[in-house]
Amino acid sequence: MGYSIELKNISIKDYKEVLRSQNLLPGRRILQDNIDKNFEAICLYGIVNLDELYKSISKPQKLELIANKIGLSVNYLTILKREIGSFIQKPILISDFPEISSAVQVKLSEHSIKTSKDLYDLSQGFSDMRIVCENVGISENDINELFSLCDLVRINGVGAVFARILYISGLRRAKDFVTANADELLEKFLEVNKDNKYTKAKLGKRDMQFCIDFAKIMSRV
Repeated sequence: MGYSIELKNISIKDYKEVLRSQNLLPGRRILQDNIDKNFEAICLYGIVNLDELYKSISKPQKLELIANKIGLSVNYLTILKREIGSFIQKPILISDFPEISSAVQVKLSEHSIKTSKDLYDLSQGFSDMRIVCENVGISENDINELFSLCDLVRINGVGAVFARILYISGLRRAKDFVTANADELLEKFLEVNKDNKYTKAKLGKRDMQFCIDFAKIMSRV
């Protein structure tokens, strides 16, 4: 499994439901207006998955062409393109994860491991994480903790600090979200953050549910 989710494996129908439940930024909430009608127009045009949609609106000329053919505004499709782009998970610097010692960071850097994607990709080549420990020269506990953090940030909406809070809450892998409960997850998040003061960000049940829904999509593709 790759670091980022394969857009071609997400159907337009699945994406519509994820988008419907997402707590969007104010400037992107237009995407939830008339969502059934708008996505029906996209489907009628023959687009069946998120990769096809993203490629169809990736460049201004293509976007304008699609807008004219399916009757959606250029502004709507431009915002949609940006939102879909957020599904392509960007690597996070190892140094951005709270509580990772400088000694561990140096060891990883010596092996050209500087981001979450670097470590995740390396780990996929080994069935036993102890081999990675031996190659890199850090403890098994450190490598397992780091791999957990690097796996968690593969979920859309989970950054370095959020991943640390989730880790302390007991979540170790992205797949753990599949069976998680949004209310319980939020309660754990608030409790850990209150004790450690990691962030001032105010997350709600809807944010947690979005992460759960995204993890479910990841588990199916």
